[in-house]
Amino acid sequence: MTKTLIPDAALDKHVALLGMTGAGKSSVIRAAIVEPDLDADRRDMIITPKDDYWGLRLSKNGKSKGYDIPIFGGWHGDYPLNVKDAALLAETYATMKGSAIFVTSRLSVQDRARWFAAFAETILSKNKGWARLVIDEAHVYMPKQGGKGGGAIPMALHAGNELVSQGRSLGLRIVLASQRSAKLHNDALTQCSCLMAMMLMAPHDRDAVKDWIEDQADPVKGREIIASLATLKEGQAWVWAPRAKMLEKIQFPMPKTFDSSAAADEDSGDGPELTPINLDALKGKLATVEAEKKANDPKELKTALAARDREIAELKRAVTATPVADSKAIETAERRGFARGVGLACRDLAVFKDAIEGSSMRLGFAFATWDNARSSALSTVETAQASLGKLLNAPSPRPAPSVSPRTPSYAKPAAPKGNGDASGDDRPLGAERKPLAALAAVHPAGMTEAQWAVSSGLKRTGGTWSAYVSRLKMAGRFAQQGDLYFVTDKGLADLGEVPAPLPSPGRDLVEFWAGKINGVGPMIRRLADVYPDYLTKDQLAADLNMAASGGTFGAYLSRLRSPGLIEEDRDKNVRAAPQLMEGV
Repeated sequence: MTKTLIPDAALDKHVALLGMTGAGKSSVIRAAIVEPDLDADRRDMIITPKDDYWGLRLSKNGKSKGYDIPIFGGWHGDYPLNVKDAALLAETYATMKGSAIFVTSRLSVQDRARWFAAFAETILSKNKGWARLVIDEAHVYMPKQGGKGGGAIPMALHAGNELVSQGRSLGLRIVLASQRSAKLHNDALTQCSCLMAMMLMAPHDRDAVKDWIEDQADPVKGREIIASLATLKEGQAWVWAPRAKMLEKIQFPMPKTFDSSAAADEDSGDGPELTPINLDALKGKLATVEAEKKANDPKELKTALAARDREIAELKRAVTATPVADSKAIETAERRGFARGVGLACRDLAVFKDAIEGSSMRLGFAFATWDNARSSALSTVETAQASLGKLLNAPSPRPAPSVSPRTPSYAKPAAPKGNGDASGDDRPLGAERKPLAALAAVHPAGMTEAQWAVSSGLKRTGGTWSAYVSRLKMAGRFAQQGDLYFVTDKGLADLGEVPAPLPSPGRDLVEFWAGKINGVGPMIRRLADVYPDYLTKDQLAADLNMAASGGTFGAYLSRLRSPGLIEEDRDKNVRAAPQLMEGV
C-alpha cells in the first residue's frame, strides 16, 4: 500500500502542480496522487502529451508487473489513440469502473486539440461518480493564448476551462500539471484549491504562482514560498491547501513503480517491456457503449426509419406489380434478364473504352491523361449496372437488339482557371523547383510564407519570389490553409524526388536556419544556449559585442522574427521560439 503523504482533504478538490523540467513533477504525481488512488481502487484517467507514464505497469525495478492500467496511444499503447474515438473512450470510462492512460504524443497539434476537446466535452456530460483526471502539461491543451490560436485550439481551450469549472460538481477531481505555468490559461489555474509548487526558475512562471496565492491564499505567507521556488530540490514541493488548512514543504519519495521518465531509450534495446493485459472486458464495454450511442442517436434512428419505410414501400410495389406466375417461369425470366444485363454492360464498356483509346490522341487537352478517361468509363459501367438492376425487375424481358459499336460524342471541356495560358499549368519545373523542394521538406506539415521564403533562400518582397509562387499556384503544386502553405500531391509528383527533411527541433534545426539567414548565426545560437529563458535586448547585444540600439542588431532580430524563430514577452525580452527548440 502506498503511503499517503497529502491528506484527502487537500486533494479532494482541483490541484495545480507547477514545476519546471527536471523538478520531478511526473514522479510526484505518481507517488503522491496516482499510486494512492490505484491502491484505494479509485478511478484515475491520465491525459499526457509525453510517453512517460507507462512505468505504472511495472514494479520499481522493472522486472515484475505493476498496475493493470490500459494505455491508449504513444509508443507503449495497448490501443491506438484516434481522434474519431475520443468521445467513445470518454463515455466508456465515464460510465465504468477502471483507470486508463491517454497519450497524445503521436497526434499532430490540431488532432491533439480535437481529441482533447471531444474527450473533455463528453467526460463532463457523461461522468458518473468519483474520478480523478490528471492533465499533464496542461498548458499544451489549455494555453493562455489559445483563444487566438487557429483550427481546433480555441475549442480545446474552451472545453478544458468548462471541464475545470464544472467538473467538481459532477464528481471529477482534476490535477493540472505544467512545466510552463506562465503558459497555462488563468481561468483554469484559478479554479484549483490546492497548489503544489515545485522548482521554478523563470520569473514569469513564478508570477503565475504569485497570482494564485493572491487569489486563493495569504500574500504574506506566499512571499516565503515564491522566494524559495528557485532553490527547491528535485521531488520537493510546497503543498498549500488553504481550505484544508495545510501549508507544508514536503520531500516526496520516488514512486513505487518503474521510473519510465528516466528509462533508457527504446532504440537501445535496454528498457523493460510491458506484459500485455487482458482487454476483453474493455473491448466488450467499448462495443456496448458504441452500440447504445448509435441506437440513441436521433440521426441513426431517423436513417433506420427511413430505410424501413423505403423497404416497406418497395415490398408493396412488388406485391401489386408482380404478375402471378409459376416458379419455373420466374426463374427462367431472372436468368435471361441477368444474362442480357451482363451482356449490355460488357458491350457498353468495350465500346466506350475503344472510343476513348481511339479519340484520346485527337482530343488533346480534353483527354490528356488516361485517368480522366478511366473515370468516365467507370461512370458508364455504373450506369450499365443501374440498367441491369431495372432489367432484373422487369416482368417480361425482350431480346437485346443488335447494336453496332459507335463512337460517343463529348462536350468541350471548360477552360482551366488561371491566367489564360493553359499550357503553363503543366509545364516542367524550372527555377521554381527550389522553393517547391523547400516546402516538400516539411511535408505533411506546412510553413508560413515567411518561413517558406527564408528556407528557399529568397526575399519574400522580391519579384522573383512572387513569380515563382504564381507559377506553382497556377500548376496546383501547393495549397494554402490559413497562414500555412502545404505541398500538394501533384507538387510532390512533379518534383520527382524526396527532398531531405528539415532537422528535428533542437541544435540541428538551429544550425539549419542559421545557415539560411545571413548574419544571424551567432544571435540564434546564443538564444538557443539559454533556452527556455529570455534575454533582455541589452543582454543579448552585450553577449554579441553589438549595440542594442544599432541598425544591424535590429535587422538581425527582424530577420529572426519574420519567420517566427524568436518570440518576445510583454517586456520585449527575447528568446528562441519553442517550436525551434522543443524536444531538446
